[in-house]
Amino acid sequence: MDLFQGQLKSRLKGPITRPVSNQFDPFMYLSVPIPVKTTRKVIVTFYPIDHKIPPTRYGFSVDKSASVWDLKVIMGNQLKLAPQSLFIFDVFNSRFHREFKSHDDVNDIRENDVVAVYEVTSTVLDIPPHKRPKTSEDQHLSKKRIFVLSREEEYGYRTNMGNPFVISVDLKVTFRQLYTLLHAYLLARNHIQPTPDGTDVFKVAPINSTWSNYYGVTKTFQDNDVPLDLDDKESVACEFNRDNRRKYFNDRIDEKVVLDQSSAIVNETGGKDQISLTECLRLFTTEEQLSANDAWYCTECKEFREAYKKFDIWSAPKLLVFQLKRFSAVNRVWRERLDNLIDFPVDNLDLSEFVIGPKQHPAIYDLYAVSNHFGGMGGGHYTAYARHRDDNQWYRYDDSSVSQANPSEIVSRAAYVLFYKRKDVSWAPFDITLDQNKPEESSEDSDDSDDSDEMDVDNKDPATASNPQ
Repeated sequence: MDLFQGQLKSRLKGPITRPVSNQFDPFMYLSVPIPVKTTRKVIVTFYPIDHKIPPTRYGFSVDKSASVWDLKVIMGNQLKLAPQSLFIFDVFNSRFHREFKSHDDVNDIRENDVVAVYEVTSTVLDIPPHKRPKTSEDQHLSKKRIFVLSREEEYGYRTNMGNPFVISVDLKVTFRQLYTLLHAYLLARNHIQPTPDGTDVFKVAPINSTWSNYYGVTKTFQDNDVPLDLDDKESVACEFNRDNRRKYFNDRIDEKVVLDQSSAIVNETGGKDQISLTECLRLFTTEEQLSANDAWYCTECKEFREAYKKFDIWSAPKLLVFQLKRFSAVNRVWRERLDNLIDFPVDNLDLSEFVIGPKQHPAIYDLYAVSNHFGGMGGGHYTAYARHRDDNQWYRYDDSSVSQANPSEIVSRAAYVLFYKRKDVSWAPFDITLDQNKPEESSEDSDDSDDSDEMDVDNKDPATASNPQ
């Protein structure tokens, strides 16, 4: 135990009154974080509810662990809008492929998704239940939000075209009122060319397949003064026949999107692909503020506080083990494997800047073994590299296979656990008899006097630092 055990100093500092609490704990290995990207960028095209205002493309930086609601709050703050009034979609094949709900993780939005954000009429019911003001009462919708796509219909064959959109309509909207709203939107957004007065160039058709399958009939809209049977968030189609598509529909839609400078300059912050072990250790020893879930009870102010915590290495052992935190939380249930290349020294790892306690020996280490991991959370495979104590040759261990390894292959993206020996420590002489197969000798026959420390007895142990209390 003495060979592997070091000592950590942890410090808690209050955020207001600044009382300090120091604690010293032993460790057998150090689990060090990998600096990864803490935020991600999301590029969106925003469509105001007033379709006479051109859409604008924005870039937003959001924490990787955030929810879609958190993204809406960030967008709402910049756009001066209530976050619940923003509907976010993934647009694919000229239709809404998916609506990103407020409770979804922002990581559900992939980098190659075409993200459209629409301003709609909203109520407190569009706010996640746990985020709603406690004093608010349930509100009823004053408008229905309708999802719309355009398509060509010819002899029963339908082809999506253009960009889908969202409009807000009165609760008792009639067919003619809906057509007028849709026509005005398509014209304002440059989806269609000006059309002759009094001429319908497309049909309005419901596309709610769930309704049709449940009742076994096809839902249709009638052009009369009776309010349409429309649900909130129902999907409808503007159907063009082939002739009207050619005459009026703009296949190369130019919505005159305004490019906000944020769409070009927003960046993800955090890590990089190749990282040094020193950078990992600096992150490990960086002061961080605890979250509300990990609040610290301050005995001075008698309240739970989001204190600041810092780790330092007080004393380092003769044999030092690092575990690289290769798995990072993607969402509430899944972790991804980080394949960053951690550049760790094979020889002369200098920990002088990190060991703050008494130093009787230089904190300089040589690598003697590496445990590698291939795969992910669901399964994987382990291999190892180890350096021979006598000839300094590296060997590769893969199940029952052992082969010589080139030192250049030791540092790899698969490295998971690193084993270091302090430079002033020597291995004990190797007993060749241990390498001979002697089944007739049992462990009970071994001489207890031969059980000695694995390390060179000529090396003196460093003085154990007392814990200042």
